[in-house]
Amino acid sequence: GIQKSGKTQLLRLVSGLDKPTSGQIFIDSNDVTNFGVKTRKCEILYRIPCDFSSYPSCILLDEPLSNIAANLKSETIQQLWDKLRSYNVPVIYTTVDYNEAMSLGDQIAVIDSGKIVQIGGSNELYNRPSSLVVASLIGSPPISTLLGTGQMIERFPAVTTAHGTFKLPLSSIGILLKYLDGGAVYLAFRPNVATVSTDLVCQTNRLAGELKRIEHLGDRAVLRFAVGETKIAVVQEPWQTNHLRIGQRYGIDIQPSNLLIFDAVSGQRLWPI
Repeated sequence: GIQKSGKTQLLRLVSGLDKPTSGQIFIDSNDVTNFGVKTRKCEILYRIPCDFSSYPSCILLDEPLSNIAANLKSETIQQLWDKLRSYNVPVIYTTVDYNEAMSLGDQIAVIDSGKIVQIGGSNELYNRPSSLVVASLIGSPPISTLLGTGQMIERFPAVTTAHGTFKLPLSSIGILLKYLDGGAVYLAFRPNVATVSTDLVCQTNRLAGELKRIEHLGDRAVLRFAVGETKIAVVQEPWQTNHLRIGQRYGIDIQPSNLLIFDAVSGQRLWPI
């Protein structure tokens, strides 16, 4: 979660430093809600290495890599993963860096404003985020979103935005039924699922945008487009950018199966289910 979302408070509750106003806390199926810090044996650490005065019943780490240089993080994460596994006890690890969470976590809990909004594996959180909040926290470049309205086009459910219309698979019609008469939704897609075309002919499932910048990152290239006032990022193989020119307009195509649809008010994912 982001800063001040409730991560440290959660660790303090599990460790016994703070008492919950309601609910229960279990460690290894044991209710420890009324146990003190010493009985729980769950110490919060803010730095690595992880050294304990006694064998812990669980390990609580509060952003332990926040001061580690970016070029050292990958190796440090591997070393930390090996060490934590050796204890064979539950670990709760907090971070603002989704890469750390996805590299270390068997299960990832996304916390927002003091509430856990989704728990799942890294693939689930990336491909099927429960809400726009989760979708925006996972992935770099971030997910692209467009506000639109639902409707039926040629017997297919579709979302019309200010910059284009996107047909959806027929399998989505039951889920989106109440939105197909002008209901407001957000259409979203990840940067790695879009393709770039020199074809600007207006058609469904295509945006047209001006290429503003190309970021060459060695094993990939990030293309930054302006689609009206909306900023769109597309990730391509480096060789796929050789013919592209800054300032030119290109088509941005997204297959229906790669689209995510969210309720415009609640932000909850509607499709895919």
